Amino acid sequence: MKTQLTIDNIEARLRELTVTGDPKIMGTPFYVTAINNSSKPFLGEFDSTTFELTKNTSLLPTPYIIEGTYNSTADGTELNYKIKPIWFGHIWLRVFPIIALVIINWAILKNPTFFPTVERIIFNAFGLLMFSPILIVNFQKKKMERDFVNEFKLGNINCRQQCA
Repeated sequence: MKTQLTIDNIEARLRELTVTGDPKIMGTPFYVTAINNSSKPFLGEFDSTTFELTKNTSLLPTPYIIEGTYNSTADGTELNYKIKPIWFGHIWLRVFPIIALVIINWAILKNPTFFPTVERIIFNAFGLLMFSPILIVNFQKKKMERDFVNEFKLGNINCRQQCA
């Protein structure tokens, strides 16, 4: 996509908005090793032509990476990016709730006198809330892309999704 920024401006923005760190750790349960107190919106790595960024957060990590390249063309500056899932974090969000529900239900069914049927139903209904991070992460992914597009002046985000 075309951007209004020059190569120097893009590099300056990356330095200004990015905490240096491994973005692949941030979207996993091991993100506590990457927590920092910076107010910068992105965490990642970049060089003179490529970048890998993710959301810099302490609370709810986003298991996605914005990966891309930027270079100078005759028409201006071209910045291409794609959003990729962090494999382990992506799987963790989907598999962990299933495993947890199976283990908890196995323990409950092994001792049926301890948990009457009504309590099992209520417990499993609340157990389904373990799947809510999947929805939250989808909203976070959209917000992360919107912030990236706004910071690097890439134009209309809806056009990128429909025109690609």
